[in-house]
Amino acid sequence: MLMNYLGGAVISALIGALVVSVMGTAFRNIRLPIRTMPKDPPTSYSTRLRELATQLVKASSDVDCLLGEMSSVASERQQSFESLQNRIDELAHREKELKDVLQPLEGKWQVIADYFAQQTEKEAKGDAFRDWLLFFLGAIVGVVTQILVR
Repeated sequence: MLMNYLGGAVISALIGALVVSVMGTAFRNIRLPIRTMPKDPPTSYSTRLRELATQLVKASSDVDCLLGEMSSVASERQQSFESLQNRIDELAHREKELKDVLQPLEGKWQVIADYFAQQTEKEAKGDAFRDWLLFFLGAIVGVVTQILVR
């Protein structure tokens, strides 16, 4: 919501600056001091009004272009803000789920560590037995193969 207010304020400031700039140029062209008037006969009011109208149309199209760009930037920022907000909500939900899972295990870390140590120790003993058995069977097969080959 703050982005909407800031975006409106920025747009208003830019439009105001553009209008002041265009109007200042227009008034500067209208209020020429007498000492700076050229020696040539002054242009007619209709010609000057036509030129000012042309400048005003150009300035209006520039303002429309700027407003379009500003609205697209504002909508992109709004979308990125919403996506970040959704991501934060998802992460908060995930954090709550993990806390709910870990809450019952709090204080039982030593028991769990001992259990895993026992399980891996049993597997290590079984692995050692298997390794020795394969070694001796390989030796026996090798000796038998040598005897049969000769």
